[in-house]
Amino acid sequence: MKKVITLFSLIFLLASCAEEDPIIRIEPEDDKCNLEVFVYQCSSLQCQNQLPLFQYNIELYPSYEEALSGSNLIRSQGSNSEGKALFSGLDCEVVFVRVETENFGTYIANESLAANATLNYHDIRFINGLVYNDGEISSLKQNHISLSAPVVGQVSKYIYHKNYDHISFTPLEYTDVQLEVRIIDQISENRFLVEEKIDSLVDFLTIPLYPGVLSLTNVWRFENDSLFVEPYGNEYYGSYVWNLANDWIQGEENGWGFSLKRPAINGIDMSTDEVYDLDGWWGTGFASEYTLFGQVYTDLITDKISYIGWDGPLKLRVYNNEDGLVRSLDFFSGGSVTTHGFDLVR
Repeated sequence: MKKVITLFSLIFLLASCAEEDPIIRIEPEDDKCNLEVFVYQCSSLQCQNQLPLFQYNIELYPSYEEALSGSNLIRSQGSNSEGKALFSGLDCEVVFVRVETENFGTYIANESLAANATLNYHDIRFINGLVYNDGEISSLKQNHISLSAPVVGQVSKYIYHKNYDHISFTPLEYTDVQLEVRIIDQISENRFLVEEKIDSLVDFLTIPLYPGVLSLTNVWRFENDSLFVEPYGNEYYGSYVWNLANDWIQGEENGWGFSLKRPAINGIDMSTDEVYDLDGWWGTGFASEYTLFGQVYTDLITDKISYIGWDGPLKLRVYNNEDGLVRSLDFFSGGSVTTHGFDLVR
């Protein structure tokens, strides 16, 4: 009987404690999300081989507008040797991923972070020969300068050639002098700031035929189916790539205009080396399809002006809308039997 009373007392005591001290439930913290970003390079859109990109700065923003302006940064991190960066403890909402590069343009894309996912993933691929224009894959543009779709970050590279005692469309000797032309800023809807850098001043690459400086900046203005190469700021030297020299010809002191419409007259064929087809006309013409360093260029436009009557050169620029300036040639400089200029190597 004593054992029954004791058991009853214990049950009563436990019930009393449960009423006096209720169980307190601790609510979990707000859910957070994790995001892994993978940055890699591909040789083509198919991307059969992925090359991880190391130390690329990856930034997260709340909106596209803020990512575009680089304001209100949520967080940033560099990619590791595997091309990856892990962001932990993020709010589970839409973020905009931004990666700004020198050679591939600026990538911006959104990622919706799911609370029910252990880890969210975002892949960024950069493709050889293409650049992003503040967007995803749909806005990729080519890496070298395009006159039909210019984008900040596009860069074209040229190599200097010369033919002494030889007038020809075909270079006899390429030098180790290189010229880099880069779009560094967009001033307005149709005006771009373009920088030219050359690594050496040899042969004819000095005043009065060429600018004679290692670096210069011009404005490229696109208007009325034409490109106008114009001075930027107070200093104007001309242009290596467009063969303009401020100190040589008065008509070039304020820049030059180039038509972007291909005419049906004044044609040349650079593969035949018939240089004297340049006789008898000035202004805009066309060139037949031409292969340069294994790359086939079509829809070529030419711009020709001759100062031979003033003991100066005959200047020929060959370009198209897709690839920009392909070749710049200078004949008979100062009455000499020479050819020199720049060829696009992309």
